[in-house]
This record gives sequence, C-alpha cells and structure tokens, in this order.
Amino acid sequence: MPKPKHHILCAFLLLGLFPAPQLSLMAQASSHNKMGEMVDKFLSKSESYDDVERLLDILDNDIHLYSDKFQFVPSINPLNPDRLKRFSSKFGKRFHPIDKKEKTHFGIDISAKAGTPIHAAASGTVKSAVESNKGYGNQVIIEHRYGFKSRYAHMYLFVVKKDQTVKKGDIIGFVGSTGKSTANHIHYEIWKNEIRIDPYPFCFLDF
Repeated sequence: MPKPKHHILCAFLLLGLFPAPQLSLMAQASSHNKMGEMVDKFLSKSESYDDVERLLDILDNDIHLYSDKFQFVPSINPLNPDRLKRFSSKFGKRFHPIDKKEKTHFGIDISAKAGTPIHAAASGTVKSAVESNKGYGNQVIIEHRYGFKSRYAHMYLFVVKKDQTVKKGDIIGFVGSTGKSTANHIHYEIWKNEIRIDPYPFCFLDF
C-alpha cells in the first residue's frame, strides 16, 4: 500500500533533510503536488548509496512517480544492464598489479572480452571523451544530475563526443585494455559532489 504523503514528509524530516520549522511548508508543498522538489533536494544532498536507498524506502510504491528523476542516478552495470560481469578489482585499498604496491583504487574493475559494449549507467551529458595510451587510457566521463558523475576507462574505443546527451543504457563505447592496464576490462567510477564513492552497490539499483 502506498505511503500517505504526510508519512513521507515526516520521513524526510527525520532524515534531517529539512529543519523542523519547514514542516508546515512541506505539507503545503505536498498539497500542491511539489513532492518532486523534495526528491530533487534529497538526491542533491545525498552522499552515498545508503542515502539513495533510504530515499527509495521512503518513496516505496510511489517510486514510479519519480522515475524520470532516477534516470539521472547511476543504477546499472555498465557492461550488461541485465546481469553482472566478473569483478576483477573492488573499490578501496589493493595491491596495484603494475606499480607493485598498495594503492587506493577509486573505482571497480569489471572483466570482459574485448569489444563488449559499455553502457551509460545513467542519463546525462558527456563532459569528456579522451583518447590516450597512458593512465586511464581511452575514457569517457558523464555528468548526470544531483552531483553524480561516472567514469568509464581503458576503453578500446568510444562512440560519443564531448557535450553529447546520452540516456541511461546507451552504448558509449567498447571494452579494451588501453592505458595503464594489464587485461581487457572497464574501470568504472562514480563521483558524488566531486568525491569518488564505491560504484558496486549502484550496479544493482536499476530503478
């Protein structure tokens, strides 16, 4: 059963999204069908996967009413939206296979055959599409909404260009091993308000 709107408002309040004095204003906003503005504000203030999951719990059966907004939140495995490929390296501290020392890995590596299509994890605008034989190799960075960005690195090639608009699930390139890489894979990152966060749980959202 869908949550009553006043219950949703109270949930927003308890999560600290709005100070108590704004409660009456929120109720008024709800009566004028402005719940979407609150969803926008919550997504902008979110800092992690846990925050996004909390919002989904609040919305419950009303999620479909805001599906257009969640298209701009990374929510699929970029190599295959229907099933997860093999992870070869997780987010966090690891022994770097090339540098031969422990370093922080700011994304996840997903192994796949050369030429496997790479999909945009959410809708947005391509901020950069760079060819390189160093570092991240051929890479694409997409800016979404609410402070989210995603990076796709070590591509064989990309098929988008800077400032191009893409939709969630669009093919943006193909798996390769360019740059500082030892095998075919994609290095995938998610940024939230300029801070890199673990992309792994976002691969399972798929609103």
